[in-house]
Amino acid sequence: MSALWLVCCVALGAIVVRSAWKRGPRYALGCAMAWSVLVPVWVEWRIGALPIDVRIVTCIIGLSAYCLHPSVRLRSRLVGADWALIALGVVHLVSDAKNSGFRFSDVLRIYGEWAVPYLTGRLAVQSFPDARALVPVMSGVCVALAVWAATESIAGVNPANAVFGARPRDLTPMIDTRLGLKRAEGPTRNAIYLGMLFVMLLPWTVYGATLALSGAARVWLLAAPIVALVGLFCTVSRSAFLACIVSLYLTALLRWRRARWSLLAAAALVVAGVMWQREAVIDALHRWAGDDQGKLVTIDGKKVAYSGTVHRLMLPSLYRNAMAKAGWLGFGTDLTSTFPLKIGVGDKSSAPSSILKFVDNAFILLQLRFGYLGVACFCLFLASTAWYMGRAATRFAGPDGLFCGLLCGVIVGVAVALLTVWLPQDFGFWLICTAGIATGLEVFFRDAEAATAQGALVRA
Repeated sequence: MSALWLVCCVALGAIVVRSAWKRGPRYALGCAMAWSVLVPVWVEWRIGALPIDVRIVTCIIGLSAYCLHPSVRLRSRLVGADWALIALGVVHLVSDAKNSGFRFSDVLRIYGEWAVPYLTGRLAVQSFPDARALVPVMSGVCVALAVWAATESIAGVNPANAVFGARPRDLTPMIDTRLGLKRAEGPTRNAIYLGMLFVMLLPWTVYGATLALSGAARVWLLAAPIVALVGLFCTVSRSAFLACIVSLYLTALLRWRRARWSLLAAAALVVAGVMWQREAVIDALHRWAGDDQGKLVTIDGKKVAYSGTVHRLMLPSLYRNAMAKAGWLGFGTDLTSTFPLKIGVGDKSSAPSSILKFVDNAFILLQLRFGYLGVACFCLFLASTAWYMGRAATRFAGPDGLFCGLLCGVIVGVAVALLTVWLPQDFGFWLICTAGIATGLEVFFRDAEAATAQGALVRA
């Protein structure tokens, strides 16, 4: 595996360096972000307990090429999202040092987990021309993933297992079927994670299609959004479908002004209907997933019906005591980085260990890891980047405004889906990259406004 890791790093690093030489450092960073997605996440090299995957190394090479390029201006204004992520990194360091003692490896972990993906996205896209240049690369990667997913779903075998070796089991079955199809996993470790990748790549495919409609991009990009949705369907992931629906709905809400009140009324009716027919909705989700609805578990002396669907709804009550004991700084990474958790507190004595294997809620897991301060910084980080793109979606017309609306929708949609899944690096890397892209565009807008205002002042 170490030899395979090295080969992938050298090959992708060469592509990134060549791209920096031929097309510039921003384009090279975008290529690093995109092409590295095609390498399975389990191809990694470990230094002690610290995993280093190919994406991190490739993006570090891209960041190095960016910093060394003679045309680069390294200074940039800091905005709210930057400060929120800096605060999250500080909380991460303090929490881990408090619980496990200070280690230099914790600094490296913070750099790889938060700084590398964020800086890659933030520096790769600093204007609309940067985004347009990357559209063919991003769309091409998405189409490749979709073909991979369709092949896996139909053939019933993940091609990556033959080329890169079988993925780790990670408490999930190697083959999971739903609706008569194998749930495609692609280069990730779970079908949900691959589905989230498709959702986050959807803005790029739609952007490319709208540019192609106006004659500003190649014709093949017209098919990319449809192919991406086919790939998303092959994952048969309810969480990813939820993220996609929320993303498209919010984009329509931002861009389709005349129908805004109608869309809000429709959403209110849907929410009211779900609340009214809650049991029927849960039953439908059971049937879709093929859950065993007859399983009973004893919690606090009471028999409770249990399934994978109900598991998500039970998490707040199951970990209520643990979250209170986690407090403001949490239990740190060491005790919360593997399932089942090693925290040894909470309601574990009142619930069977079989239902405490996973914490399928990113916000609960983040609170257990970094406490209330950590989850607050993370929420502020996502909210600020979504706000940037939501505001831009109402200010810009055409494909550029639609792209901003989709980025806002994706950030919010994935945040909603995180109530049903934890945040692994499989797609968490791309979520942080997307937030970085949103911040890079926001700084571009602010600089343009400042330049316009200064020009008007000079003319006056």
